[in-house]
Amino acid sequence: MLVPRVLARVAALVALVVACDPDAFQVRLQQVVGKQGERAHRQSDREAQKAKGGRQALARPIARALDQVAASDAEFLVRKGPGKVRRYSGYDFASMLTTKSLWLGRDIDDFDTWITEIASKSFFGGEHYRVRRPDGIEEPFRTWIERQLARVEAQEAP
Repeated sequence: MLVPRVLARVAALVALVVACDPDAFQVRLQQVVGKQGERAHRQSDREAQKAKGGRQALARPIARALDQVAASDAEFLVRKGPGKVRRYSGYDFASMLTTKSLWLGRDIDDFDTWITEIASKSFFGGEHYRVRRPDGIEEPFRTWIERQLARVEAQEAP
């Protein structure tokens, strides 16, 4: 039973506190708390560096595609199983693909390789990602993103 175990641990801790010098116990307690604070600070620094890098850590064509996704008002659909579909906003889908790219495709610099290996389908189920445009039409993510990038390139061309 859980309660006797907890009580036994509390009793052991009380015995330890009573048996040792209160000042030494206080110093040790402060050391432990300080180490925990340092660990938490280092962890938050690592998380901040990771977030700061984000898309900037990826190859430019990939980051550009993810920027297009994040700015989109389309709905991104990920099939999680029979009859289960998760819907993402553009921002959330771009975040998910960024994380997936950093973990699984860190060494990928080529857009075609990235779209084939990372951004077209789910890792576990192999289900292809889909996009539901604001006009209600659904299409494969790959088709949608390639069209979006071609449109941007055409607008930027002199």
